[in-house]
Amino acid sequence: MLSLRTSTPAARWRRSTPDVSAAGRRRWQEAVAALAELDHVSMKLSGFGMFDAGWTGESVRPLVEHLLERFGPTRVMWGSNYPVEKLARAYDATIEAIARACGDPGDAVLGAVFAGNARRIYGLDRDPPASPSVPA
Repeated sequence: MLSLRTSTPAARWRRSTPDVSAAGRRRWQEAVAALAELDHVSMKLSGFGMFDAGWTGESVRPLVEHLLERFGPTRVMWGSNYPVEKLARAYDATIEAIARACGDPGDAVLGAVFAGNARRIYGLDRDPPASPSVPA
């Protein structure tokens, strides 16, 4: 479906959460590689607590690194998944763990992952359309 709608930006994660078995991880990596071929698809880093309540920045680092490698730092963004994620950890701890999982990519990559990419992909950096006039 995503390959048919190339003019529509798409951000994925929830259905892209890997089966933690070795075979599941390989299938996930293959699916990620296929999605990364579609220039209009981006990935969100969120919802790790939905498949691993005890996740840490180190435990999800291989997933985050794979996404950054395949999609590049301009097509990966953080997503909060709150309040559901609160069951696994506090908001600020989630942000810190994701930043650690990104490794030491530098301020430009972290700025893109935590803000810049979402602004660009979702069009938040554009001026809002003019409000239609409402007759009195």
